[in-house]
This record gives sequence, structure tokens and C-alpha cells, in this order.
Amino acid sequence: MDTPQLVAQAQAGDEPARTELLRPTGQLVCARVGQVVHSTPHVEDVVQDVLLAVLAGLPHLTEPAAFLAWLRRVTDNILADHIAGRRRSPSDGAAATLDTPVQPGATILLIPKVEGGRA
Repeated sequence: MDTPQLVAQAQAGDEPARTELLRPTGQLVCARVGQVVHSTPHVEDVVQDVLLAVLAGLPHLTEPAAFLAWLRRVTDNILADHIAGRRRSPSDGAAATLDTPVQPGATILLIPKVEGGRA
């Protein structure tokens, strides 16, 4: 299945499509963040922030075919915030914190461990 179709299905609430979309997305984000951030704990923090922002923003993405470009933009914006010493909060557009309750049936994404700060 192609990415725009997965995005459209994920936006419609299809949990398997969302999981299938997020698995390679996490790998792409991890690779990009690992190019810029060289501390494993910081890479993991930034990747988590990006994936939360992607989950929050996915329903608002108007052009599913633009998903990868949008993902790069979200990743770069959160990387810039991280480098500048700022972390996004839910009021800044990020999705959730660890205190946010998980909805029944929600996808829980496990972020791969990055060895040596690089993906």
C-alpha cells in the first residue's frame, strides 16, 4: 500500500494503517535526528517529540501525498527547537505528555533504541 493511501486510512481512524504508517516513519525520523543529535537519550527524546507531533497533526494534514515532506518539516522544526533548548508543549502543537490518558484501542508506538547516537 502506498503512503498517501496509508495516510488517508490512518486519518479515517484505521489503527492497522496508522501502525503501518508509523513504523517506517519512526525509522526515518530516527535516522534524520541521529544525523544532527549525537547523544542517544537526546535522539530518543526528539524522536518521541516528533512522533507525538505527527500523531497530533495527522488529522489536519490536508494532502496525504505530501506526508513525507510534511514529516521532514515537522522533524526539522522540532530539531530546531531542541537545538535552541526549547521543547514543545501541548499548547505549542505537540500531541501529548506522559500524563495524557491513552484511549482504548490506541496505537502505542515503541521507539527503537539508537546505539551510539546514530541510526
